[in-house]
Amino acid sequence: MNEAELSPLMRQYWDIKSSYQDAILFFRVGDFYEMFYKDAEVASQLLSIALTSRDKARAEPVPLCGVPYHAATGYIAKLLKAGRTVALCDQVEDPQLAKGLVRREVVRLYTPGTLIDTELLPATESNFLAAITASSRSSPQSYSSLSLGLAALDLSTGEFWVMEFQGDQAQADLQDELARLEPQELLYPMTLQAQMQPVLDRLKNLRLCAQEPSCFELEAAEQSLRKQFGVDSLDGFGCRGLSLGLQAAGAVMQYLRATQPTACLDHVRRLRVRHPDHEMHLDSVTVRNLELIRPLADHLAPNDQKPPTLLSVLNRTVTVMGSRLLRDWIIRPLVKPAPIQSRLDAVAELVEQLRARTGIRTALRSV
Repeated sequence: MNEAELSPLMRQYWDIKSSYQDAILFFRVGDFYEMFYKDAEVASQLLSIALTSRDKARAEPVPLCGVPYHAATGYIAKLLKAGRTVALCDQVEDPQLAKGLVRREVVRLYTPGTLIDTELLPATESNFLAAITASSRSSPQSYSSLSLGLAALDLSTGEFWVMEFQGDQAQADLQDELARLEPQELLYPMTLQAQMQPVLDRLKNLRLCAQEPSCFELEAAEQSLRKQFGVDSLDGFGCRGLSLGLQAAGAVMQYLRATQPTACLDHVRRLRVRHPDHEMHLDSVTVRNLELIRPLADHLAPNDQKPPTLLSVLNRTVTVMGSRLLRDWIIRPLVKPAPIQSRLDAVAELVEQLRARTGIRTALRSV
């Protein structure tokens, strides 16, 4: 490709594409999002759309495919399902007022863990972006001193929490937590690739994203989180001493701001601390073998003939939030007497109050 022979539009395309090498670039041209070169060849196959070319009179025409801008969401969903990421490049000035080439910028990077669009999200499951990190003194040869931090955010709801794991069971506990969580994306420091490899090798059906170590710096993480929540200290969230969890949470926030520069994060208002001893520990094998969430033969059955699970049998909720909460309760049973009794009291009251229960369900149907 001779840069001197490129048209102004193609030079602008490559200037933007150079910052998003791993994503398929949806480049707004008029009423279409167009893809060029390798992006066009890949997208045309994944989306089953025609592959054509630009500048057909040239010796080397530019591969091209496109989709209508008003129907882009459906095509983006297909690419995400195929494991790709999509950079959405829009015209950021009025073509009628532009002097020369219309200015374009990437306004959003679609990745599996940063979705907020209801049409792209599973109706009954959370969509978590997670990050993990480890203490610098930890190593695969010294499990007794291993310390790990985990943070998870569901951008669609604002649910944001951290937890930590220590000791010789830390790695196994983290692995089980990730199996229950089922994040769509997982961030980790690239300098800890070898140390994290036993965990990473067991993960399936998610996007792994190695990040620069600077993304996990504690001071920057605390500053970012305080700014996000509008507080002077994070101690009020119960985070005192959870340095690894906060580092992971800071990496999540930095990734969000880098990939979603125009997103409003005002609904992410608080950070919750999960305590492993407050919930029954169900390992990944138990969750799978008891078919709590997914049937063992899930991959063999048609979508309309899925075998039952405990969740599918119990789920009579009328809202998406209710389905997600029930799933969380099933895979994280309570162990402390006080919260168990509180939940039982709430259930008993709703059982006894038929009129109130019916009214609540009716009201929730419109949510």
